[in-house]
Amino acid sequence: MKKKYFTEEEKKQAKAEWDRQYRARKREQLVERKREYYLNNKDKISEKSRQKYLLNPEPAKLKSKEWKEKNKEKHNANCMLRHTRKLNACPKWLSEDERWMIQEAYHLSAVRTKATGIKWHVDHIVPLQGKTVCGLHVPWNLQVITASENCSKRNSFV
Repeated sequence: MKKKYFTEEEKKQAKAEWDRQYRARKREQLVERKREYYLNNKDKISEKSRQKYLLNPEPAKLKSKEWKEKNKEKHNANCMLRHTRKLNACPKWLSEDERWMIQEAYHLSAVRTKATGIKWHVDHIVPLQGKTVCGLHVPWNLQVITASENCSKRNSFV
């Protein structure tokens, strides 16, 4: 009986397949181990990341720019969240589902703008900085309306 010898490529493929199966079986344990490592080495990791960025910022900037272009709705929603946090209008108790609903409002605005050729805005029903009342940046205080309607409304609570 002749022995079969494996080529280097076959060995690499077998090892890669074994690694994939191992990671699939041990996924939760590996994620937990990675999380613990990060928590124990947070400062070291962030400093290493900062140094890498300072040495060559262009790849990070390019990656960020590409993400913003691919995810305009999420980027706009994140910018608005940041802005409203400054105004103390976005409660920290919002769930992930509610944050998703906010992103969906911005996505709907972009879809309507693209489909109709008319600019659409995400409007706060109760203004964030009204004269008589201040609203929150929450899904139930948002509506998607035309830009002209939103601009004519100004900062009033009708």
